[in-house]
Amino acid sequence: MKKILSATLSLLLLAGCVHASGNAEPPEVAGPLPSLAERLQNTVTAEQRKMIALLPDTIGGLTDKKGVSDYEKNKKGAGYSRLYEGDGKILTVFIGNENSFTVKDGVTPEAGDVMQKFLDEFTTYQETGLYRRMKIDDIAEKEMTVGGKTYAFLRTTVSFEMKGEKKVTYIALIPNEKLLSYIRIRLTYPASFRAAHLQDEALKAAMNAVAAVK
Repeated sequence: MKKILSATLSLLLLAGCVHASGNAEPPEVAGPLPSLAERLQNTVTAEQRKMIALLPDTIGGLTDKKGVSDYEKNKKGAGYSRLYEGDGKILTVFIGNENSFTVKDGVTPEAGDVMQKFLDEFTTYQETGLYRRMKIDDIAEKEMTVGGKTYAFLRTTVSFEMKGEKKVTYIALIPNEKLLSYIRIRLTYPASFRAAHLQDEALKAAMNAVAAVK
């Protein structure tokens, strides 16, 4: 957050210097300069991409074979993710630009709204027939301490049937003020699998990656 705010101040000072220069001839540039909003967004997304790249290649025995998926290339604010697979389990860690400077650490009403929008996608899966017998558990507020820092987050599970197989998806949403975003963890596994340890490993990996962004 401090790095992003520092970059914001620098850009504002630069804009002020240009304005104060009066009739001075502007320097020659190859093309139109990006707007202040675009430059701020670029600063934010660069930090977010750094976080997702700092995730390990293996989490809880699941492996990422493709590296960072960059959705920013096609749509601003679309974010970055990494996909881990193994033994019938799929883990996705995602971070996106919320286009908001109001993201705070800890659980807030805004975080609850973001979580609910994510869960609405599952309702769509049931409506289209992709999921059957779906059940969404209550959203719970949790905390985890990693590297001496305590992170508050929201979590829930969604149980469903897909192509005759019973599955569960674990969802966690970690608000993070430093990166002005919410880190979203989505872990899908067979209903018979005891997933508590893998859930914790995914959370710890994401939190360690956040802490590593300087």
